[in-house]
Amino acid sequence: MKKFMIFTAVILFSIISYSQNKISVGLGYDVALPAGNFVDVAKTGHSWTLFGEYRISPQYSVQLLSGYMIFPVNIEPIAAQGKVITFDLKSIPIKGAVKYFLYDEFFLVGEIGANFIKVSADFQNSYGETTNETTDFQAKFTMGAGLGTVFHLSEQAQINLTAKYDFVDGGDLSTDFSHFLIGAGLVIHFNI
Repeated sequence: MKKFMIFTAVILFSIISYSQNKISVGLGYDVALPAGNFVDVAKTGHSWTLFGEYRISPQYSVQLLSGYMIFPVNIEPIAAQGKVITFDLKSIPIKGAVKYFLYDEFFLVGEIGANFIKVSADFQNSYGETTNETTDFQAKFTMGAGLGTVFHLSEQAQINLTAKYDFVDGGDLSTDFSHFLIGAGLVIHFNI
């Protein structure tokens, strides 16, 4: 127990003593490419992400991130009873992440969390009027990994370029919702 207390004290001291640009916020945009059997269900989508990052040490940081992702469904519009029906799949990921900086400009990232998914159907009649029906959001387990690079714009701002793979468990469905994300994000640092 005494060793654990000493270890905890050393970790806390190192976190407190590291005071450069501890907190960052960012906005990212990703192109989302379906993977695995999700390719049969969805087309290329896109995602906007908001995140906050806390730099624990020069080599590690932790993130909380959430966003909004849309995948057009890989089904041609259906004409039925004088209406045209189109589908899409929407997702709200909520994840935690750990980043490991191999160098100042190059990092690895691991993520874990939940992805809230729903399917929408748009019904358009011959007069151009559209109605929408959606399923409820369903929570699906997600985890992912990737890598990225940093381009410093100034002491307070940078651009991150990332490539990640996200596994999203389909649960009792016959497909999962796994995808690749390739994107860029603007990051602003705050000194505290």
